[in-house]
Amino acid sequence: MSKKYPSLITKIKVNRATFHDEPIEKLSFINFFYGNNGAGKSSIAYAISENNGDNDSVEWADGRTPSDYDVLVYNRDFVEDNFSNYGDLPGVFIFNKINKDVQSQIDKKSKEKDY
Repeated sequence: MSKKYPSLITKIKVNRATFHDEPIEKLSFINFFYGNNGAGKSSIAYAISENNGDNDSVEWADGRTPSDYDVLVYNRDFVEDNFSNYGDLPGVFIFNKINKDVQSQIDKKSKEKDY
């Protein structure tokens, strides 16, 4: 069996929706959260990505902070912000918020030019 690499996030405490000071511990380098709708997956994702400390808390190993890393949470917001269909081509996507915005501007200008 291969060694599990520890996470740089050592503990997540979630205080929103159905969670009340609920700790999530024993994290590894890559973690998958899955469950039925309404189970709290998005609450965990928002706690990690927002990391505002108001209600939730994310503890980092060895004095590290989120500013040391590019924290990316792959959830519905990430998909909506970073993926866009490319025309009518099935299975072809634009990836990255900047590229999505640029392509939107190109499409808008192309339509204006056609009028």
